[in-house]
Amino acid sequence: MHVFKQVAGAVSIDIRGAKGPNAITINGTYDPTDEICNDWPVYQKRGDPNKWMEFFNQSKKWYIKATADRGKARGWLRLASDPPTQPENCTAVCEVWDGSKWSSQGSVNIVTAKQRHEEDMKAGSLRRIRATPVRISGATGPSGPSINGIYEPTEEICGGWPVYRKKDDSEKWLEYIVASNEWYVKPTADKGKPEGWMCISSDPPTRPELTKGTCDVWDGERWTSQNTVVITALPGYFRGMTEVQIFCNEEIKKSHEKFTLTLNRTIKLLSSSIPLDKIQDGNQQLINMNYEIEQKLSTLKTQREKERERERKEQQEIMLKDMGEFEDEDLEDDEEEDDEDDDEVDDDGDDIEDGDIEEDDIDEYDDDS
Repeated sequence: MHVFKQVAGAVSIDIRGAKGPNAITINGTYDPTDEICNDWPVYQKRGDPNKWMEFFNQSKKWYIKATADRGKARGWLRLASDPPTQPENCTAVCEVWDGSKWSSQGSVNIVTAKQRHEEDMKAGSLRRIRATPVRISGATGPSGPSINGIYEPTEEICGGWPVYRKKDDSEKWLEYIVASNEWYVKPTADKGKPEGWMCISSDPPTRPELTKGTCDVWDGERWTSQNTVVITALPGYFRGMTEVQIFCNEEIKKSHEKFTLTLNRTIKLLSSSIPLDKIQDGNQQLINMNYEIEQKLSTLKTQREKERERERKEQQEIMLKDMGEFEDEDLEDDEEEDDEDDDEVDDDGDDIEDGDIEEDDIDEYDDDS
């Protein structure tokens, strides 16, 4: 019964923040299986059946490992758990194998998959508000035509960042993969995977146009670095009519300021031949015009902030809706587990209904009597 409670209480976990050559192997989501190792459930990496997380009793540590290392105190990551508890509840710092030695990595973070989903949706919604289309240019070789182009942010979120779709090509994407801390240009078939035609390191993560890493491009056989690849925010992009009006009024303001300077210089040169009252009237007209432009800009910027706040609320509503669906799924799973708990099963796998007594139980009772 002790083991059964541990298995029943196990939930999917998400591991993030591992660095080094084994980072992409370690980072990811792990789901509990029905298997038991040293009285604790065994976890399997989602999307990779050859990666596991299991507890080793002698060292009192959790290990992430390959199938060949199951049952052994070895792997790519280890986490002390004394007294033993679920991975997401451990307080020790994770250690990562770098190929020659174990090193502590305080950046490794383990939480439930549910919590990670909520965090990613919240962060992604806020980042989506600031996201703008980007242009990728300079990629060469056979993958160049697939890579180069304009990518527009969508409502999708991956790893806490908005997913971009290539303009005029709905089968090509720009997506952040948190397991490797890289942005990837990829086809639809590779979404959610660290695969594609191009990748660029982004650690710490940031918007694609702000990344400082060098782009690697797949040439059909291997990855090659291409310093010619450039990612830039698309110039002249407006997210609505309000931003168009702000842009126009700011241009008017710049032109008017230049005109005012030129006119003041001209008046200064001709001041001896222009009546003073005319100069004062002209200056007042310029002041009034500048004031009107400033007021117009202030009103438009206030309007823009209200629109962005409305966008934020809409994104939060979407996030809360997604979280609610996530919780509903958990509730259904819990109800199913409760139903399973109510039914005992004998060694032959048959259900024992309330009031039934096994023959072995009757024999024991008779012997005792």
